[in-house]
Formats: sequence, structure tokens, C-alpha cells
Amino acid sequence: MPDDQDKPFWKTLLKLALGAIALILLIGLGIYLSVKYNTYAPPEATPKPDWGIVTDSPIHSRH
Repeated sequence: MPDDQDKPFWKTLLKLALGAIALILLIGLGIYLSVKYNTYAPPEATPKPDWGIVTDSPIHSRH
């Protein structure tokens, strides 16, 4: 009966590397599909008139 405690190190490393590659590919595919098929459109904001000091001139007029 083989001892399951002494697995070769390269098999463990290979499994971890393949798992990381699969995870990266799945996340990349999810981002790609969400960008390609994005159907969300934020509601149009109505422009509001400027208020406050936005319309004030930086140069003071001396009347």
C-alpha cells in the first residue's frame, strides 16, 4: 500500500500552478465578458445651473 503522506513535491507544485492559472483565466474571462456585455447605463443627470462663486470673476471690477 503506497504511503499518501510522501507525495512528490513536483506534483504538489504542478497542482498549485495549474490551480493558479485556472483561477487567473476564470477571473480574466469574467472581466472580459462583463466589459464586452455591459448593459448598465447610469441615469442621465440633468445639468444644473452654476451657483455660488463659480460665476464670479477672479478680477475685481473697480466702479
